[in-house]
Amino acid sequence: MAKPGPAAALEARYQNSFGRAAGYLPRNRKAVDAWLAEFVAKARKRTAGHVPSVQALADLLEADKSLRDSVNLMIDQAQKLDPGQKHKHVKNIDEMLNCLDEITVAAPEYRLDPNERVFFPMSALFCYMMATEAGWEAFRNEQFND
Repeated sequence: MAKPGPAAALEARYQNSFGRAAGYLPRNRKAVDAWLAEFVAKARKRTAGHVPSVQALADLLEADKSLRDSVNLMIDQAQKLDPGQKHKHVKNIDEMLNCLDEITVAAPEYRLDPNERVFFPMSALFCYMMATEAGWEAFRNEQFND
């Protein structure tokens, strides 16, 4: 039996993910891409300083080079999950932190279509980054998860 290509493997991984099965990520993975593109563009415009919890993460990443390297790598590896598609919405740690700031100060947006609902924005933000080897490494770090 042939091994599925990157797109099929990514789709299967998404459909079998806890977030998708639990219903707080959209049924349609393409809705995550659309949400991420819109959300990251909004977060890029953010000019306010970090909220305290995000500042604590920024401080941790500044102090822990190994963890910072893992997070940078997970951001880079997200693009390689399916080479024909653009899954690297977040370009660097600063953008990731701005996105986390935006998540902490805004309520999740409700969408009528269940195929487009993002009930847990943080899970959508990390959807592709967590699906990488470096993402598995970063999210095993207890301080990063805290």
